Amino acid sequence: MNVLCIGNGASLPQYTEYIVFNNYDIRIGTKLQMTQQDYTLDYIAAADEPPVKYIIENHREWCERTITRPLWRDKHSIESGVEMLTPQDFQHGDVTGTLQIKYAIQLGATAITTIAMDSLASSWKKDTQWSWSSTIDSKIMKPWDIDRKQQKLLKTWSDQIRQIERQHPEIDWKHRHSGNINE
Repeated sequence: MNVLCIGNGASLPQYTEYIVFNNYDIRIGTKLQMTQQDYTLDYIAAADEPPVKYIIENHREWCERTITRPLWRDKHSIESGVEMLTPQDFQHGDVTGTLQIKYAIQLGATAITTIAMDSLASSWKKDTQWSWSSTIDSKIMKPWDIDRKQQKLLKTWSDQIRQIERQHPEIDWKHRHSGNINE
């Protein structure tokens, strides 16, 4: 099974045609990408609570196809009666990209292509700034501290993906992101 996992890196616009015109058995998007009709997504992933709440309130038809952390899945299934998905091998600290990849593996992926997961290229810039995303307060932190914090987060995100990749050498992996169109 060939699975496409779409990130939110700044390189996303350069892959629009690739996303739209390539055949995949399953397509997993990020947060609110289900509004991109051309992507023809099967699932979306959201690791944080604000996008999960937004999906429940504004795109309820996507709830049963939303991959999230167990905490948000359980809390919101009780509060709003919706069912959401969580990878069986979820670990505390999994981010949206790792949720996508782990769920793809759970579904039986034999090939996984990631697009615009620019953390693999140590790129912080995003295609879409979500309204719930917190910015780092430059009045509190000095520029070099902001850079250090961003680099630490990028390394964490990238390391999570690379670790899964090492654990599953049987999967054909392809990464298309900022600075490298076919890793």
